[in-house]
Amino acid sequence: MPHSGGLLVLAPDDAIELVRAAERERIPILGVDGFFISPTEAVSPLVHLADFSAAAATGRGNWRDAEGFITSRRSLGLTFEVTLGEPLLPAG
Repeated sequence: MPHSGGLLVLAPDDAIELVRAAERERIPILGVDGFFISPTEAVSPLVHLADFSAAAATGRGNWRDAEGFITSRRSLGLTFEVTLGEPLLPAG
């Protein structure tokens, strides 16, 4: 669901599907940001922000961490922005 200002936020199930698709394509997750969306604003409390960029810089995909983060908050009424990195090189 696009929000004003170009922000693309996803329902929990859609965000998890994006994370799984990123894993299939070996695209690391740099971060996940949870938002409460109202007709007039989008609010992202810091407690619902996960920064995986340092781990991604070492070659980790962070897919399980991102999925767990989203899953643990799915009942809170949040929508999620998932930030993707550049595809990882093939293993080996």
